Amino acid sequence: MDDLSNLEHKSTEKKRNYCCICSNFRGKLVDGKQVRLHRFPADEKVRKLWIKRLKTVSTGFVLKIKNDRLCSAHFVDGIYNSKNQIPSIFMVNNKQKIFKTSEVCEFLCVKLFLLSVTRLKVIKGTMSIKKFIL
Repeated sequence: MDDLSNLEHKSTEKKRNYCCICSNFRGKLVDGKQVRLHRFPADEKVRKLWIKRLKTVSTGFVLKIKNDRLCSAHFVDGIYNSKNQIPSIFMVNNKQKIFKTSEVCEFLCVKLFLLSVTRLKVIKGTMSIKKFIL
């Protein structure tokens, strides 16, 4: 009977999710902050930036399943939000590697600029590029 009750207990336990890079889990304390797990973004451009950054750190990285997660320890100040949406902090060869977040900002700004110029050519309006972007 004890084996049966143990089996029932195990089947009702929640599975623990882990970070796909460092194996941190939700609730773990890292540098005095509680780890949160984040799913890969639905926005394809941002998701590709995540994958590109992860492959830079871990050359063999492959997004295995749609439920893979990345922990908050990889974001500046441990915060993932619309202003801080690209992972920047990783451990490489037991040393912390911090990517400049400005690199991503420049990349996104250039894409936005090119998109704006393309739209301006289509519209052929008299407004300046600065006014159109703002």
